[in-house]
Amino acid sequence: MALNLARDIRKRDPYHLQNVNHYRSRFKTWLRTFLGVASRYLPNYLGWRHALGGGRITTPADLLKSAPGWRTRAAAAC
Repeated sequence: MALNLARDIRKRDPYHLQNVNHYRSRFKTWLRTFLGVASRYLPNYLGWRHALGGGRITTPADLLKSAPGWRTRAAAAC
């Protein structure tokens, strides 16, 4: 089943068109705060936004723990 706005079909499986549009709008608004992002880093920003939006990161310590390679850098400093 495809999305067909002319026939008022706006949902396919768990994805509702308005949910997709709302997520895209929130993501673009959040991304604008960085004043430009290189496309090669876009997957990193998507992952960061997903973690923030899902409530997985609630403290600054959680943010540092989620950074790639943070354990390696901390171990090298000792």
